[in-house]
Amino acid sequence: MYIVIGGGGKIAENLAHTLLKQNHEVAIIEENEAVVEGLVESLSDRYMVILGDTCDSNVLEDAGIKIADIFIATTGQDDDNLVACEVASAHFSVPRIIARVNNPKNERIFRKLGIEAISSTSIITRMIEDETMQNEMRMVLSLKQGDLTMMEVDLPFHSKLEDEGGVRVADLELPSSTVIVALGREDKLDTVHGDTVLLPGDQLVVCCKSDREDEVKKFFQSL
Repeated sequence: MYIVIGGGGKIAENLAHTLLKQNHEVAIIEENEAVVEGLVESLSDRYMVILGDTCDSNVLEDAGIKIADIFIATTGQDDDNLVACEVASAHFSVPRIIARVNNPKNERIFRKLGIEAISSTSIITRMIEDETMQNEMRMVLSLKQGDLTMMEVDLPFHSKLEDEGGVRVADLELPSSTVIVALGREDKLDTVHGDTVLLPGDQLVVCCKSDREDEVKKFFQSL
């Protein structure tokens, strides 16, 4: 597949490395010249890096957006990601549009416009590594359309978990209707079971009732 990534930060760089290893072709758009130089030094294989504004239709066209199978907006600004996705969809009819959403509260706006909005970096990476994982992505997104929310939670580095050597998931008294879906540690993402031990600094992907988001965040911050 040919994939255009808007934004050249760490998320984009990691995505590009993963996609290139899967033999996809990648183009990255980044407006910071120093970041562009870093990407050129870091990446290899079939890639292209464009210096410019990812919201600019001319820049998108230079990146080959007309033949792109997927456009992914990964900048740190939700407004920029939204505009870039709209341009890619409305003006260039890219078959699939994915956006990083920095503020989960903005996900509803993206979804109403038909844009796949993901707030977890780990989920994005895992889901676009292979075309066969499209069904899993749609399932995660559909959760948000009901009463459930999928969110990323960082466990505090300095906490009683450090003194106790971690805690087993089975020993946690999780808030009602809350499930730990995955655990990220040292750039690796893994599934979670009862014997999984949570450690300070772990990144968790958690599914919970939408009206319990604040309660769930406070629970994990208190560990």
